[in-house]
Amino acid sequence: MASVFFVLLNWNQYSLTAQCIRSLQNLQYKDYQILVIDNASSDNSADLLQRDFGHQIKLIRNQENLGFAKGNNIGIEHALAQKAQYIMVINNDTVVDSDFLEPLLQTIKSSSTIAVVTPKIYFMHQPRTIWAAGGEINWHLGIAHSRGKGQKDSGQFDRQEPVDYATGCAMLFSRASLEKVGLFDDSYFAYFEDADWCVRAKKQGFQIVYVPESKIWHVAGASTRKNKKKPGKRTSPSVYYLNARNNLWFIKRHTTGLIRFTALISYVFRYLLLYMGAFLLLRRWKKANAIWKGVQEGWTEAGNSDE
Repeated sequence: MASVFFVLLNWNQYSLTAQCIRSLQNLQYKDYQILVIDNASSDNSADLLQRDFGHQIKLIRNQENLGFAKGNNIGIEHALAQKAQYIMVINNDTVVDSDFLEPLLQTIKSSSTIAVVTPKIYFMHQPRTIWAAGGEINWHLGIAHSRGKGQKDSGQFDRQEPVDYATGCAMLFSRASLEKVGLFDDSYFAYFEDADWCVRAKKQGFQIVYVPESKIWHVAGASTRKNKKKPGKRTSPSVYYLNARNNLWFIKRHTTGLIRFTALISYVFRYLLLYMGAFLLLRRWKKANAIWKGVQEGWTEAGNSDE
């Protein structure tokens, strides 16, 4: 059985998923298995993937869209049951370097305290512009963000080092860390589940390590744009709802005292005054309502209990 399992989510995106699979098939490292989890696609993308890749992938079809967290959990559970030693959650809208896996494996194998490693991620259509060089959490503001996003790569993030969290776009887990920390908290559905997992892992003594020698390219936001023909335009109201709700859950779960107070002040300013205020002025009622719904649910519901 393969030592590394890749877990890809597909949702109505045959072309992107197929492109990602083909890039993985060009890897120099060959001891791997590709799992494709179809999140109840309404087009025929799952059938096309099965037709075109057949036994080269393992296709699991969900009966409903379970979201990023639970959809990936299904793949992770399958990989664990197949005795995988390393499991990589990777977005279907990525393309990888043929040698991207070896530096990740070398690093994660170097210490039992490393739970996750993550590569340097570039924008697909701006191949020298950084999308993420690991992740940072500003606890006083209650925000998690990608390091270096939008910066031209001039070597400023070329040092391998521990980071606050790894984006769910590309996370290589050790089996031991998943067995100890558990899976993604699927109450998040999508957004903040990656930062939440990493915080839980660090509370148990693990490290999250950024490995710049490993490189991939990412379309970014392909599954969440309302208008997929215009990249970067018309983000779906559901994205604002999930971010508003999940950001508040994240703050409530992982902060206390003065840090929680300042994080909540920052949250109110960003979501109620800045984002919601702007949408009301622009008469974008669906987005304003989505944020308000997210704030209400984030405040009144706790999500799953901390693990």
